[in-house]
Amino acid sequence: MRTRGVLIVTVGLLMLLSGPASAYNAPGPRWPGRTITFHETLPKSYDWELRQAVKAWNTAGAKVRLRKVKSRARADVQVGFGDVPGAFSGYSSIGRQPNAYLHLRRDSGSRQPVDASSRIFGAMLLTHEFGHVLGLDHVGSGREDDCRIMEPTIERRCFDIQPAYYPCRMLKADDVRGVIRLYGGKFRKPSKRLCLLEPAPPEVPDLSVTGGESPESPVSVTWGMPRPARPGSKVEVSLFSAPNGCSSGTAQMDWLSGDTLPLAAGRWVEPGDDLRRRPGRHCVQARIVNKWGLAGPTSSREISTAPPFVAPPQITDLVENPEYADYEVTALIPADARLVATLAASGQCRTSFDENTDQPLDIWPTGAGTYLLYGVPAGASCLSFFTRSVDGYYSAATTREVVHTPPSP
Repeated sequence: MRTRGVLIVTVGLLMLLSGPASAYNAPGPRWPGRTITFHETLPKSYDWELRQAVKAWNTAGAKVRLRKVKSRARADVQVGFGDVPGAFSGYSSIGRQPNAYLHLRRDSGSRQPVDASSRIFGAMLLTHEFGHVLGLDHVGSGREDDCRIMEPTIERRCFDIQPAYYPCRMLKADDVRGVIRLYGGKFRKPSKRLCLLEPAPPEVPDLSVTGGESPESPVSVTWGMPRPARPGSKVEVSLFSAPNGCSSGTAQMDWLSGDTLPLAAGRWVEPGDDLRRRPGRHCVQARIVNKWGLAGPTSSREISTAPPFVAPPQITDLVENPEYADYEVTALIPADARLVATLAASGQCRTSFDENTDQPLDIWPTGAGTYLLYGVPAGASCLSFFTRSVDGYYSAATTREVVHTPPSP
């Protein structure tokens, strides 16, 4: 007899025993003695999954052990790929059977994925199928958080817990009670502890950041060779706009650019003109991410970029009361720039321009570097003139103290 499955679902052909959804289902027949031998022909890429599945049942507390043997003829159970087509799933004989087997099936020509979720699912799938070999059948679905290994469907929520982690004990209490019901032993409540597929990556060594002090100086990031250098790991480098600094956390930063690079001593140069558009405080971050998606410690370096220099206007003439205006201004400014003017009390000239608080005066170009200025009140005041670049940056101020006398009506 066998259980069959498609994708991540296995459907038993034996009838489930009646009982509450939380009960185990152990129809057997049990194997004699305390050892069940198996011979396996799975590729080496399945070694980790196979070890985890065997360990799960051998440490459950039941008086039975699964043991791998080299001789096919001497094995109680044959483990390998079956001849039934379909996606990555499994089907097995239940309990003691002549020619007992555990088969995985997958699409012809495909290979097992190597991402973390697939590897952990593979271990849970093999654990489930070995449960059938031991004599357990499917149990009805219980509470959402049960995640018993002998439920018909291996739910993603049961193994895709967080990147690179898996349940150290893949069996739940009902699974353990079922195998002890068949073989005897001492019940051990399974731990809920999580284990890592591999140790967390180390910190990026010898991180150095140069450049970035001006928009014309691109950020250059270098680092040394990480040790240990685990295959499949990558180095992630990111450049953020960080008005409150690196310590504010990425939620308060605005990602500008970055890259994912092979695990080696390397260098990354900021490729665009993000600093030109975003002067101020910036944060460079680098970390190593292993092939399972687990990131190591983040190394950060803070830099400050000054805004690009904008030449202030050269005011060559200021004529009071031209026709239809308060002043006519003659100024030299860079091409594609604009002339902006603000007003303040005499002796309190504005030296910088803030678009959020400063109210510019009305100023209109008339050609040949001349402008008409409106809105200057009678009496003493200070006029501040600024150049606004095409990128939206402002120069330092050029100021003029004036005493405006409007023409008589």
